[in-house]
Amino acid sequence: MQLDVATLAQNATHENLLLRTVFSLVHSVRETDIVGWYKQRSALGVIFAELGKADTLSVLSALQTKMLGTLRSALRAEEVERINIAFCCYPEDDKAQETRQTIGVNGR
Repeated sequence: MQLDVATLAQNATHENLLLRTVFSLVHSVRETDIVGWYKQRSALGVIFAELGKADTLSVLSALQTKMLGTLRSALRAEEVERINIAFCCYPEDDKAQETRQTIGVNGR
């Protein structure tokens, strides 16, 4: 998952929003998942390890619901709407589907 949070980090008054966003994500993922900066202070990345054998779109939809709920519990609705979120799933083996599955969300 990639979150474009550049609009939250436009000035010093938005630092608190950025910190709340990072804090909520770090505390909502499993120990095996990885949260970090994709682009320093403008795009966060989350790698969800071991998604299981479920249908890719079902997994991405469930992650979208969970992550949007997490963000909505930490931020106001208008703040969440300023975050662009993309969910991508990459196969683990060569025999799996080669296309990249993406769901784009604009915080809504």
